[in-house]
Amino acid sequence: MRQGRGTFFNVQGFSRLERIPRSPGVYLFRDPEGRLLYVGKAKDLRSRLASYFRKGSDMPSKTLLMLKRAETFEIIVTPSEKDALILEASLIKDQHPRYNIQLRDDKAYPFVRLDVRAEFPRLGIVRRKKADNALYFGPYTSARAVRQVVRLVSSVFKLRTCTKKAMKNRHRPCIQYQIGRCSAPCTGMIDREDYLAQASKARLFLEGRSGHLIKELKEAMKKAAMALEFEKAACIRDQIYAIDKVLEKQTVVPGTTTKLDAIGIAASDETIFVSILEIRGGAVRGQYIRRFQAGIEREEGAVLSAVLTKLYHEILPPSQILVPMPPDDIDAIVPWLCDRVGRDVVLVCPSRGIKLRLVRMAVENARQAALATAREEESWHRLAIRLKDLLHLRKAPVTVEGIDISTTGGEVPVGSLVAFESGRPRKAGYRHYNIKSVEGMNDFAMISEVLRRRLKHASERMDLPDLFLIDGGRGQLSQAVSVLREEFPAMEPGLAAMAKPPGKEGDRIFLPDRSMPLCLPRHDQALLFLQRVRDEAHRFGIRFHRKMRNANAMVTDLVKIPGVGPARQRLLLRHFGSLTRVKQASVAQLEMVPGLPKPLAARIYEYFNRENVGT
Repeated sequence: MRQGRGTFFNVQGFSRLERIPRSPGVYLFRDPEGRLLYVGKAKDLRSRLASYFRKGSDMPSKTLLMLKRAETFEIIVTPSEKDALILEASLIKDQHPRYNIQLRDDKAYPFVRLDVRAEFPRLGIVRRKKADNALYFGPYTSARAVRQVVRLVSSVFKLRTCTKKAMKNRHRPCIQYQIGRCSAPCTGMIDREDYLAQASKARLFLEGRSGHLIKELKEAMKKAAMALEFEKAACIRDQIYAIDKVLEKQTVVPGTTTKLDAIGIAASDETIFVSILEIRGGAVRGQYIRRFQAGIEREEGAVLSAVLTKLYHEILPPSQILVPMPPDDIDAIVPWLCDRVGRDVVLVCPSRGIKLRLVRMAVENARQAALATAREEESWHRLAIRLKDLLHLRKAPVTVEGIDISTTGGEVPVGSLVAFESGRPRKAGYRHYNIKSVEGMNDFAMISEVLRRRLKHASERMDLPDLFLIDGGRGQLSQAVSVLREEFPAMEPGLAAMAKPPGKEGDRIFLPDRSMPLCLPRHDQALLFLQRVRDEAHRFGIRFHRKMRNANAMVTDLVKIPGVGPARQRLLLRHFGSLTRVKQASVAQLEMVPGLPKPLAARIYEYFNRENVGT
């Protein structure tokens, strides 16, 4: 036993349970290298740990595997069970132990932010709350949902979404005004008093007080009509109609205005699917599916306890949470939830009525998500075996990476790499490469550079994909083969290239050490998947190449003018909106640019009008 942050014991052969205190706390299993394998909490540490070391105890295979890999375990005594819960959640979030339940899409959830301090409050999306006296609504468990909310609020209440800097430099209304999503306070199209009234209504809507908002709007519409302000009354009528249309699409939960979440769970060996129904203002506002990596917990109460802890570690809990069964450690979870929001939070396991129907709805949606994923995984498994056979791979691929080169006449060449895992894009693996060592049009050398740089990263982290797909023909493939055999001679990954020969229909797949390309039927699933990888690499590369090319084109002429550096380039482009307008500007218009000296304005005009100046 050694002392440290907690108390350490050797796992193998441990039998001295009397040395474990009967206190609440946290226990941690570690491997020989000191890596954290599993974190658990307990109301009674001795009783909980006895289940791991008692002879003849029936434990799941995953628990037995964890104990086999563990060399030591550590205990940390806490003042209460609630403190143990908080410490457990913190350790799991910071260190991601392999055998704990983990949220697969662990990230900062988005908020809708309304900056009420500004002269004209701005609506935006952020992922971190700050102590800046702005109003934050959320968090939302779906980025798509939060974008829809901002789009809706912008179209109904016409609040600006542009930055303060963009608003300050605006001289005419932007496209958001033209499509009816902004009232253009930047150009004085609305006075501050009317704008603040709209912001106040948007706040009511975001708080879920739609009934109160509609009542206020109806009263305002009547007053406007009685004052013969029919245009104003018509605008308010349109707002009421837009809000009603939104509410029509929501499932109504009669008899409640409390904020509720209904939780449903469906678990498999590797994944836990959780469906969250958000009920706000008496209506189902949204349903979100979260995927957790399964841990060694198997009993439903233990799984629900772990899920609630992970789910509400970042998302603030509502006033009431509907669950399908009581979670383990409920006496610790409820006080922890209350502390998270500074008010009472109630866990309810309903037995009848609308709340039971909501829980059943959530459970069914979690089950359907699990079934859909299982079907998708089975479909990919069959496709992966077919790819292995067709492309002569060593094993059925799990990870596939596509490589493409984008250039225009050899100018601004960029390489793109996209990653797919189990048939789905893995955006964290996407990469852009600015070509550094190749001049002119040499597609083969560019492929070589991109692949070498990718393999250098692989040699450091050993994260080679099962298959590289090159956008190109026999020449590009030969170049890639020589690079791979040079860099990784012992563990060469799968390799293929895809191209459409000139004058022929359909894509051809080129393989190493095979003279004839592979021609698959047009609707073959393997061909369609490879085309998807190739097209995604092309799309990703073209987008970046176009951005780089446009950036170069915009500054090429300006950078040649003495006295115009990067800061003044941005100033001119921001003021006029485009390089074309800078070229067309008169001396007087150039002199109106804030911070631009008059001699420099004349020099810019002369540069772009040399022919006219000379005549």
